[in-house]
Amino acid sequence: MKKREIYAMALLLMATGAGLSSCSVSDNEKAPEEVEDPIKDVVEYYIVGQVMENNQGLAGASVTVEGAEAVTTDATGQFRVAVSDKKAYAITVQKDGYLSAESSVTVPSGASNRDSYAISLNLTKKSAAVALNKNNDATVVTDGAVVDGIEDIQEAGVEVPHDAITEDKTEVTVTPYVPEQAAATVSQIKDGTSIMNVYVETSKDVDGKNAVIAVSNPTTSNTNFEDVVVYKKAAGSRADAQGYEKLGKATYDANTKSYQFKLADGTLSGDYSFRVTPTRQESGSGTETVENAEGKVDNSGNFAALTDIQISYEAPMGWSYTTTPESVMGSDKGLASLINNAVAATEGASGVYKVSYSTKTNVSGNSIMYWSVKSAYSNVDYTFKMNNGSKTVKLKKYTGSVFSYRNETANQHSGGTSTASL
Repeated sequence: MKKREIYAMALLLMATGAGLSSCSVSDNEKAPEEVEDPIKDVVEYYIVGQVMENNQGLAGASVTVEGAEAVTTDATGQFRVAVSDKKAYAITVQKDGYLSAESSVTVPSGASNRDSYAISLNLTKKSAAVALNKNNDATVVTDGAVVDGIEDIQEAGVEVPHDAITEDKTEVTVTPYVPEQAAATVSQIKDGTSIMNVYVETSKDVDGKNAVIAVSNPTTSNTNFEDVVVYKKAAGSRADAQGYEKLGKATYDANTKSYQFKLADGTLSGDYSFRVTPTRQESGSGTETVENAEGKVDNSGNFAALTDIQISYEAPMGWSYTTTPESVMGSDKGLASLINNAVAATEGASGVYKVSYSTKTNVSGNSIMYWSVKSAYSNVDYTFKMNNGSKTVKLKKYTGSVFSYRNETANQHSGGTSTASL
């Protein structure tokens, strides 16, 4: 082969190699696909909870959070509402045949995106009415029945005075229940917490003068709360933060084992609250990892993005005792129910339940996404003053869950990180 031909072939091979090298560089410089991060960019907070009746989830209750559309509780009594502002939200729960419940939840100014705030509420079915006639004898009406005397009431009752009824077939309804007071944000509950509310309805006006409102104190040892104060639902400047006006102190009657309050005037109908004032003290708080709630999506080395990545987990909410009322009351187990009422009135219905969460996110090309969930909780002590000393119960309350994640490029250059809370 001539030298000229050999030289030409060498030049051709060099050109071909240069071309191949050029293609390889282009491939290496290909930019990874970038996608939007929906978890970071959508700002919202969650109010979640469970509506209960007799320690069971209540389905079909309507839950209205101020400023949001009403939702209906599911088969387990749970609900979830997304809100967008950091403020206090009034909550109303209703269902036909039940007393409505009102409470509130505050999204604080320091809240992080997608923080959740948990609440548990009780609903109580209205009692059956009892019909009384005019010129009546003194009659004790309790939960859907007439009994011989105050000593026979199981939870609460009303003694309707002689001749208080002025028309035949006047219906009187007495419903004992535990209200939602939403006062569990202070170390000392200023206006007390209810051991029992008594909701009284009458189909026609009934003179309340000298009527006796009574709440049973189911003790076997004459143990009783040191002070019980009675309030009545009212409107106007005299009402407290929960909408009640103070009437006065109840009298403990050892013979009937009940707290009693005699009305001075007015009509019998109304919502009466029998309250004690315990000391509420938070003894610690923290977070703990939620079971099966962490993961990693590794998209390193891939230029194409991954979309609609599903993140799902179940977080505990609500509260349960670590030291129960039954354990501190010893043989006097019946009175433990009133202690439990007082705690439930400020902390919500007792019990820990699981709330399911599900969200989707995207992972850009050549990136890695990490996520994990922790539950926030508080340890709370309640101390009650009794006639024979103080009694303290303890509980653990789950207040929300914190969802943390970060999206970062595999080479740790661009892409940044992001965090959010659920």
